[in-house]
Amino acid sequence: MQNKVSLHLEKEGQLLSHLGYYNNLDDAKEQADSIGLLHEGCEVIAECEGRAYLLTDDWEELTDEYEENQPTWEQEWEDFGEVYDDDPNYI
Repeated sequence: MQNKVSLHLEKEGQLLSHLGYYNNLDDAKEQADSIGLLHEGCEVIAECEGRAYLLTDDWEELTDEYEENQPTWEQEWEDFGEVYDDDPNYI
């Protein structure tokens, strides 16, 4: 979904719910505001074209901070590599 805004709800860095795809940040904010997603302790995050935004009163870019908190591919592989087995024995 190129050039779409992916909107999701997080709490303490954990994904709670994917809220859908929107045409732009304004549409995503309107949707988040309309369903009252600014719950205590939860964050509404939008991602688009490699950038991440936090919804406060408006969108605050947090791409650098967001990327810093993401695991490296090595950590992902260590944690979930067996899930992505390229040569499973059961086939």
